[in-house]
Amino acid sequence: MNYFKSHKKIILSILFPFLWICFITLTTGIYFETNDDRIFSEIFSGAMTGNPEFLSYCIHPILGLFIRFFYRISTSLPWYSLLLIILQWICHAVFTYGVVSYFESQPKSTNTKISHSFISILSTLVVYYAICFTFIARIQFTSTAAMLAVIGYVQLFLINHAYFMPQSIYSVNDSNEVFSRHKVSLHSVELFFILQVLSYLLRSDSMLMI
Repeated sequence: MNYFKSHKKIILSILFPFLWICFITLTTGIYFETNDDRIFSEIFSGAMTGNPEFLSYCIHPILGLFIRFFYRISTSLPWYSLLLIILQWICHAVFTYGVVSYFESQPKSTNTKISHSFISILSTLVVYYAICFTFIARIQFTSTAAMLAVIGYVQLFLINHAYFMPQSIYSVNDSNEVFSRHKVSLHSVELFFILQVLSYLLRSDSMLMI
C-alpha cells in the first residue's frame, strides 16, 4: 500500500492508457491505416521473402534488427504491430504523467469540494484520449513516429513547468527539494532524447518534421 501511494502517479499513468488500448481492442479492434504497415509486417515476419528480414525503405535497420529478432523467435505473434502499440502506450503514459504533474503543481483551492486540478486533469485527458482514438484504432508507423517526437517536447514543457515555475507548489527553497526537482528535470531531458531516438528509428522524416 505504501509503495502504491508513493508511486501512484506513475502506476496510474501506465495503467490508464493500457486499459484504454484494451478497450479499443475489444470494441473496434486495431487495424493498419495504410498498406505500408502491412507490407512492413510481411517483410519483417518473412511472409514476403520466406525469411524474417530487417531492411525496409523507411524504418531504420537498427529497429529492423530488433523486430527481426523477435520474428526469428516466433512468427505466430504480430511483433511489428505489437511494437507500434507499445510505442503508442509509452506516448500516452508519458503524456498522462506530464499532465497530472503539471496540474497537480498548481496552487490548490480550498473553496470547492472538487479541486480545479482534478477537473483540469480529467478534461484534458478526456479530450486527448478521444483525439488519439483513431491513432490507436487505425495505427500506422508514420503517426506513431510523429507522436513520439511531439510527446517528447510536450512532456519536457509540462514536467519542467510543473517543478520550476514560481507559482508551482514544488517551488520551495529547501536544498533537498531543489535537488529532487533538478533530478526530475534531468530525467525529463533523458526521456525527451529517448523518445526522439525512437521516433527517428521508426520514421526519421516524421521526427525531423516536428
